[in-house]
Amino acid sequence: MSLLTDLVSYYKLDESSGNAADSVGSNTGVMSGTYSYGAGKINNALTMASGSYLKASISSGLSGSFSVSGW
Repeated sequence: MSLLTDLVSYYKLDESSGNAADSVGSNTGVMSGTYSYGAGKINNALTMASGSYLKASISSGLSGSFSVSGW
């Protein structure tokens, strides 16, 4: 099984401004709170203040068990 099997959304968080683009679907992640983009190891990177979050309205593709990963 590939890492991409049944993948619904993938956010690289390497934009230069604005909301987070979904690299595999059409579920734009809306940024909320205090955040900024800047130079990263590869492309740009996202810095978020405490209490900030990304909200994705994913209406299809999620049912039953699922996982979320971030680092």
